Amino acid sequence: MLKEKFRVCRFTICLVMVIGSAEVLVADEVLLTNGSHLIGKVQGMEGGKLRLSTDYAGDIQIDASKIQGITTDRSLNALVGDGEASGTMSHDPEAGQQLDGTTVDLSQVSAIWAPDERHPNDPKWTTNIQIGLNGKTGDTDRSVFLGRADVHRDTDHNRMIWYGQGRYDEQNG
Repeated sequence: MLKEKFRVCRFTICLVMVIGSAEVLVADEVLLTNGSHLIGKVQGMEGGKLRLSTDYAGDIQIDASKIQGITTDRSLNALVGDGEASGTMSHDPEAGQQLDGTTVDLSQVSAIWAPDERHPNDPKWTTNIQIGLNGKTGDTDRSVFLGRADVHRDTDHNRMIWYGQGRYDEQNG
């Protein structure tokens, strides 16, 4: 009985070690026009550059005109012409580039992004806040409070900047 429990326990420990050490292989493949195959994870594409994260070279950018095909193992969103499409991407030498089973022309794909990431056409917001305090004591006490805030909103076609600043100065003596 004890021997049987030990064998079951040993089997369970081995199984946990094998499962725990197994690495999930998640890889996308980018086929270049020169025949090279790059393996990594497609991060996205904007401005004619595909971002690929690799184990061997870190994050790299590839000119979209040099890409013959993309194969992904997860669903991505894409701007194709005037519309949007989503799904896994695959490249077949005979059928060409596929996006969720539909043939697409890669030259018409202007952006690629993961479903949980920001849409490339959404505006980008940035802020900056500065606060300052200056004081002096002695025959004359002086206090100065400074503040400034900037808010930037950038889109493909325009940039808006809002800012405000203030200064409070007090002197006694």
